[in-house]
Amino acid sequence: MCASSRPVSHSAHESGDRLTLYRQPHVLVAHGERRMREGIAGILRRAGYDVDEAGDFDEALAILDKAEVDALIVSRGLPPDGCIALLGACEAPPPTVVLNGDADDIAEVVAQASVRSVLTRPFPLHGFYDAVAEATRTVRGGDKRAAPRKGADG
Repeated sequence: MCASSRPVSHSAHESGDRLTLYRQPHVLVAHGERRMREGIAGILRRAGYDVDEAGDFDEALAILDKAEVDALIVSRGLPPDGCIALLGACEAPPPTVVLNGDADDIAEVVAQASVRSVLTRPFPLHGFYDAVAEATRTVRGGDKRAAPRKGADG
């Protein structure tokens, strides 16, 4: 879906004689476990985000190539090669929140420039909301954070 067809919030902020409309931040949830992916996506939809879902590397990369994604929520172990491979396939990945099963060996993940947060299980729901809000922070102000990406072959 093109960014121009994304829903625009019915609420508007009036600043002086200027009216500013806000679009819903577009988030991609990429997780190999269907129940986790659907649960996270449902939570984000109820919170007002526009959400796409991907179950593996190829699905996630296809969405990142076609759509303007404001933030990526990805499991560290995204099949088949993990989130670092996905971030490496993107020329300029969107701000990223990585969901990690445990706190071991996260240095390589944290070193990725696009990674804003790494959440390890169990994480409190408010911590998750805060991480996603931070990753999409400038979208509500009208800035675009996502940049064009390389295709899967290059």
